[in-house]
Amino acid sequence: MAHFCELHLIPSWDLAVVLQALQQDPFEPLQSVDLNALSMKMALLTALTLVKRVGNLQALSINGSCLEFGLADSHVVLRPQPGVLTRKQKGEAVSKQRISHWLVDVIRLAYQNRGLPCPLGVKAHSTRGVAALAALANGASLTDICRAAC
Repeated sequence: MAHFCELHLIPSWDLAVVLQALQQDPFEPLQSVDLNALSMKMALLTALTLVKRVGNLQALSINGSCLEFGLADSHVVLRPQPGVLTRKQKGEAVSKQRISHWLVDVIRLAYQNRGLPCPLGVKAHSTRGVAALAALANGASLTDICRAAC
């Protein structure tokens, strides 16, 4: 089966603006941020890193069988909880809608905290395009980007 990967050449928001804002209040210092700000920050950074759809983010788990740390905490591997994409049980996971709201909210808050107007039409799905364009600009091949996203 062939996979199709689409990149929008003009991102709807500026990744550098958002990443700079994530290094400031209310997202830093990590020891004193509230759970909501931390959740939004982690959701966005995970979405940008994985270039996955919100449904795939929702499936990630910190259950012992799904979470693996590298030597000296050099890296972390998160795996989806088996079956979570096919079954939904109340109370088990953050909803796709909540994750989508976090992604949009953190982008809007980042622009607001930098004193900039937030671009119109920011959507959770835009994180995939922004992340893919950033990876491409930093030397990743289109093939590797599409493989990660699909």
